[in-house]
Amino acid sequence: MLCAWQEAIGVREVQTPSIVYPLSNPNVKNFGGMAHNPSVDLTGPLDNLVTELNDLFGPGPRFASSPRYLPFIQELPAHIPTEKIQFLQAKGAFEVPDQAFATELIRSFIDNVYPFLPVIDLEAFLTAFCYNGTFGKTSLLLFHAVMFSSAAFVDYEHLRRAGYRSRKEIREDLFLKTRALYDFDYENDRFVLIQALLLMSYWHETPDSPKNCQYWLHICCSFSSSIGLQDPIKQEMDFDHGKIRNASGGFQENNFELLPLVDFEDFEIREYPDKVRNTFKGCEFLWNVSFQEYLASTFIEKAKLSLLISDVTALRDFHNRGSLFFENFQGDEPTYEWKEKFKKTLEKLHEWRASTPSDFEPPILSNDSHMQSNMPHVHVLWVRIVFLATLATLHRQDEDISPPVEKGPERRSRQILSEMSTTMQDLHRCGLIKLLPTTIVALMVPVLAMHYEDIRSGYCSVQIIGFQNFYRCLTMLGSLGDTYSSANAALYFFENALDHTWSCHSPEKIPTFIQDLLTQRELEYLARVSDHQEWALAANASPCSSSSPQEPLFGVTVDKSDNLW
Repeated sequence: MLCAWQEAIGVREVQTPSIVYPLSNPNVKNFGGMAHNPSVDLTGPLDNLVTELNDLFGPGPRFASSPRYLPFIQELPAHIPTEKIQFLQAKGAFEVPDQAFATELIRSFIDNVYPFLPVIDLEAFLTAFCYNGTFGKTSLLLFHAVMFSSAAFVDYEHLRRAGYRSRKEIREDLFLKTRALYDFDYENDRFVLIQALLLMSYWHETPDSPKNCQYWLHICCSFSSSIGLQDPIKQEMDFDHGKIRNASGGFQENNFELLPLVDFEDFEIREYPDKVRNTFKGCEFLWNVSFQEYLASTFIEKAKLSLLISDVTALRDFHNRGSLFFENFQGDEPTYEWKEKFKKTLEKLHEWRASTPSDFEPPILSNDSHMQSNMPHVHVLWVRIVFLATLATLHRQDEDISPPVEKGPERRSRQILSEMSTTMQDLHRCGLIKLLPTTIVALMVPVLAMHYEDIRSGYCSVQIIGFQNFYRCLTMLGSLGDTYSSANAALYFFENALDHTWSCHSPEKIPTFIQDLLTQRELEYLARVSDHQEWALAANASPCSSSSPQEPLFGVTVDKSDNLW
C-alpha cells in the first residue's frame, strides 16, 4: 500500500546511484551536513503527506526525487556490477557532505592534514571543487578519504550543524564510506588507491584491531612496489605521482622498503588562484609562500628521520629475534654485535639532529596566540617528539638487554621520556595536542609508564612530581579520546592500574596494545607494581621520606641540564 501511495504522489525509486548531497529535512532547525538521513526524502509541496505515510506505515525503501549531481566527482566506473552498486548505495557511499560542510572539512584538511601528509595534488583537488568540475574532477574514493582524514580536526560547531553528536561518530561514518568503496574495488587507479590508503591510515579506532594504521600502510607499500614507486630508477612521473612517492617516504617507521627521499624540488610552492583562496578564506597556506616553504622543509626533515626510524625498528627486531639466543648461549659475541649496531644507529640519529635547520629550535608557545599562528610550531614540536621517541626507543631497548650494572642507558631513556612529557604538556597547555595525528597516543604510553614508576617509588618528591605529570598525561589522553578511541583504551588501562582495579602477576595479562609499546623490563615492572599487595609491602619496607633534587630515580641520577634537543 505504501508503494502505491508513493507512486500516486510521484516519488520514484532510484534505480541507479547518483553522487548527491544528502537531502536534509528543511523543517529541522539544525539543517545541513550529511548525518540527517530521512527514510523517505521529502518532496517539496507533498512533504507533509510523505511524513504522514512514514508515520502510518513505517519506513519504506529508500526513495529520492530530483537528486543534485556533483559535477566535480568523477562518473560511476563502468566495471562495477549492479549488486555492488546496490550495496554501496545502501551503505551511503554515494552521499557526500553538503557544500558548506564539505568546504569546512576541506579547510580543516588544508590546515591540519595536508602539511603532515602532502599526498595529493592539492591545487588540482581544490580547483575541481571550487570550479565545480569545470577544470577537472576528483575520485569519489579520494574525496571521501579527504573528508574522513579532516573530520578529526574540524570545529565542533560544524559537526553539530551537520547533525553529528561526536567527532567519533563522523569519523566512523566517513571512514566506513571510504572503506566500502575500497573493499568493493570502486577505484582502479592505483595512484588514487595509494593516496586514499595513506589518508585511511588516520583510522585506528580499536587498539587490538588487525586493520589498524599499519595494515593500511602495508597495503599502500605493496601498491607502491607494484607500480614502481619504490624503484629509484623510475623517476619519470607527473607531479601527482611524485607526491605519492614522497609522502610514502615519510612513513618508514614500519621497516618497509626504503623509498627515494623527498627534496625541496618535489614541492610546488605557489599562491593558489583567487577563487580557491576566496572559497577557503583564512587558510594561510594558500597564499603565504614562506609558510609553504617552512612546512616543506619540516616535512623533508621528518622524511629523513623516518628512514632512521626504520633502522631503529630493524634493531628492535634483531633484539627480539636474538633473545632466545642470548639465553641459550654464553658468550660476548651477541652482546658485542648488538652494541655495534646500537652505536651506529645512535650516531645516525645525532647526525640528523645536528644537520637540521637553525629554525628547528624548540619554539616558545603562547596561550594568547591564535591557533593558526602556532601551527608552524606544532610541526616542529611534532618532529621533535618523534625524534625523542625514536631516541628513547633505542636506549630503552639497550637498557632491556644490558646487565643491571650498566646504568647509563637507563638514565638516558628516562631523561628523554621526561623531555617528551614536557613537550606534550606544553602543546596541551596551548590547546594544540589535538592537532597531532593518532601516533601521539602510542608515543605517550612509555611516558605514562615512566610516570607510573615514579608514583610507585619510595621517595616523596619523586612521587609528587610523578603524580602531577601522570595526571597531566591522563588529561591529555582524555582530550584525545574524543577523536581517537585508542586514547580512551590507554586512559582506561592506566587509570585502573593507578586505582588497583586492574592487577596481574605476569606481563602476558597486560593488554596487547600496551605490550607492543613497552620493553620486557617495563612490562615486568608494570605488572609487579600494579599488584596492590606487593606494592603495599614494598612501600612499608621503604617508607616515604623527603629527598633532595639530586636524589636518584631507581638508582639513577638525572642531569636536567643535559638537553637532548
